[in-house]
Amino acid sequence: MSAVGKTPPAVDSSRPAEDPTPGGHSIACDRWHRTVLSSCFSAGIPRSGPCAVPDLLERPCGMADSSVRRRSRHFAVDIAKMPLLGQAAMLLLFDVVQEAVAEHDEWHTHEHLPERLSIPGFVRGTRWVALRGQPRYFVMYEVEALATLTSNDYLQRLNHPSPWTSKIMPFYRGMIRGFCSVAGSFGFGTGHAGLLMRFKPAATEAGSSLRGWLLQDILPQLPATPGIGSVHLFERALPPQMTNEQRIRGADAGLDSALLVTGYDRDALAGLMQADLGSAQLEAHGATGVLAAIYGMEYSIVRQEVGA
Repeated sequence: MSAVGKTPPAVDSSRPAEDPTPGGHSIACDRWHRTVLSSCFSAGIPRSGPCAVPDLLERPCGMADSSVRRRSRHFAVDIAKMPLLGQAAMLLLFDVVQEAVAEHDEWHTHEHLPERLSIPGFVRGTRWVALRGQPRYFVMYEVEALATLTSNDYLQRLNHPSPWTSKIMPFYRGMIRGFCSVAGSFGFGTGHAGLLMRFKPAATEAGSSLRGWLLQDILPQLPATPGIGSVHLFERALPPQMTNEQRIRGADAGLDSALLVTGYDRDALAGLMQADLGSAQLEAHGATGVLAAIYGMEYSIVRQEVGA
């Protein structure tokens, strides 16, 4: 499935020689190799044979012929596969009163997530817990389309909460809930660690160019970074309706835009939070109200597991 939004630019096939490593490759070349490697796997290029991945990557810097460079340009476009399972997503962030955390997690695992994934159009739900930053919980539901989030099936559940749901809802604090389109999605899979950046584009010329800067200059290259696997840009698309479930816990706040970067190395995510995706960088390109937190995935469920 191709990424939503603009097609990312091809990887630059020119491989600079500054900062050489002991093996003769430059740091820039090493990054180039990783990017093309991900692109090749994304395009289905085999690991062996005349056009295999090693044939493309094991040549020293400066020795890749023009045909390899042309193929790498083509494959780089295909790095933008979509690791998400739907075209839209619902993002929720919230805290729970401390004395109710244990029961909340039991309810959320054994009743709430399976119930939500039994609704037509819901394809995966994940619960994350903060490792650095706040709020404590981040929950993401991947859905087939935005229409899933306004469907009668979903609204029926929201307006007729179960007894256990009605008991748990009053323990929620500071709910933020966003119905989002997936503006861009790059890489493969979902790592157990995630960096979540929330922000709002400024009402300025810089704010209007923020999306293009992220989708063209920053996000397509991130999955080639060691420790990182995938990155997604979410944008507010629909305002959630008031429902009986929301009335029990209190009115929800909205969400404008969010970036989720997942991977296997928490330190790599922390580095992004201080550098390429740091508050200063995002604000310099037109973001306001930047908030960042690092989460660990605690639980995940897909539609097939509940027989929907």
